[in-house]
Amino acid sequence: MALGSLATHLATIPLWADAVLNAFSFDLDAMPPRPDAKATSAEILRTFDETCSQVRAWMDRTDAELVAPWTLKRGGQEMFTLPRAAAFRTF
Repeated sequence: MALGSLATHLATIPLWADAVLNAFSFDLDAMPPRPDAKATSAEILRTFDETCSQVRAWMDRTDAELVAPWTLKRGGQEMFTLPRAAAFRTF
């Protein structure tokens, strides 16, 4: 992986929070394609700041929502189920 692609990947990792905090499960077979690499460090930093801001908004959940079960699947087969908060901390 080229350095720009790796940096873009790291800048978008917080978006995993969407799959954990806003859905009841995620199937790895439905992984979206990798985002296009950003061309400059300024673009990478802006992307990271934007994703972190979005995740902070998604984290505004009740205790009941955070302890609700969340499941990771692959090809429809359950790999594991954890409380949402635990899955979020893990990822």
